[in-house]
Amino acid sequence: MSVTQLIPQRIGESQMIVEPRLGKTMFEDLIRKPNGHEYKFFSWGTTKNIRPVMVLPLTEEGNIVAVEQYREAADQLIIEVPGGNPKGNQTDEEVARAELLEEAGMEWNTLILLTPKRIFWEPASLRISFTSYLAFGCRKVQEPKPDKNEFIALHEFPLPKWLEMIYLGEVTDPKTIVTTILAMRHLGITFNIPPIFNFNKG
Repeated sequence: MSVTQLIPQRIGESQMIVEPRLGKTMFEDLIRKPNGHEYKFFSWGTTKNIRPVMVLPLTEEGNIVAVEQYREAADQLIIEVPGGNPKGNQTDEEVARAELLEEAGMEWNTLILLTPKRIFWEPASLRISFTSYLAFGCRKVQEPKPDKNEFIALHEFPLPKWLEMIYLGEVTDPKTIVTTILAMRHLGITFNIPPIFNFNKG
């Protein structure tokens, strides 16, 4: 079977079936598979093609800056890098600058786009994709001013500690993990972390 034969047909337009909340809603689509089978598919996503932006901040001292906040779906505190959705007609870079300033009170010296394509976050059920940046030389210029629905604790971690936290499952946000992995080649460092699991143990 060729790749083109794997692609189903969307019948009609996506229908928004839940009143939007904070720019997100639920959609219903009618899908027809290549074998003719039709079914309804439900997905969660953003309205008006809103796409979030993530930025991995590295301070002038070489530390990663992360925010910790309660996430309703996970029902727990989650450690992640700053990020958010555009306001109005902001570009991705403008979103990155605004979110870093709001959530961390910081500005950067250099900003690097980590991949030219947007990355899907759990594409089986979410129609949300995001752009990732690495920000070098971040420095504090003001106190954080998060949105009224955000209650954030700010943290700094040395790079080796940050990667270790990811491997130990202390950092669980997929967007943050992917952004970190994409940034590694720009950081030019390697880590000697002992294996967590012994898969060869009899």
